[in-house]
Amino acid sequence: MLPECDDDALVDWHAQLIEHNPKQGTRLSGDGQVYMIKWIKSIMIFGGILIGAPLVLIVLALFLLPDLCGNEIYSEHVSPDNDYKAVIFQRDCGSTTGFSTQLSIIDANSDLDNDVAGNVLILDGHPDDIQLKVAWSSNNELVVNHFVNGHEHRAKNEFGWFNKISIVYNPHGS
Repeated sequence: MLPECDDDALVDWHAQLIEHNPKQGTRLSGDGQVYMIKWIKSIMIFGGILIGAPLVLIVLALFLLPDLCGNEIYSEHVSPDNDYKAVIFQRDCGSTTGFSTQLSIIDANSDLDNDVAGNVLILDGHPDDIQLKVAWSSNNELVVNHFVNGHEHRAKNEFGWFNKISIVYNPHGS
């Protein structure tokens, strides 16, 4: 274990290490020993900076920078039993992505998180152009006026683990 990191202490530590190690071959003395200790110290400092600085920057970027995506709610539709709501929203992830219309089912007393995508339906296009409409036909069935044609990024037929909600796609409107 290294003592305090001043040069004299390192030289003393190195000398003690060599005396207690009978298999040690060549032995540095005087200026050569001091030079070697300074060189090792410099490498350790440089290595710490080389590895530590990028690591710190990555951690800061992941935790301190805001999410690049945002959600803009267009409409909310509460289930008949007031347990859930279907939320139609636009998700915007900056200028490198196009518009998307998305649909999520969430607890009726919850707000839509800004950092999550739609959990039921994701379509390319702005909500004004898509004009997606939904209606609850019962507590456990949501009707969506969209014809599923395979161009969707996500189109689920049910939501939830327990008390599943069935999602029915109706191309003629709801």
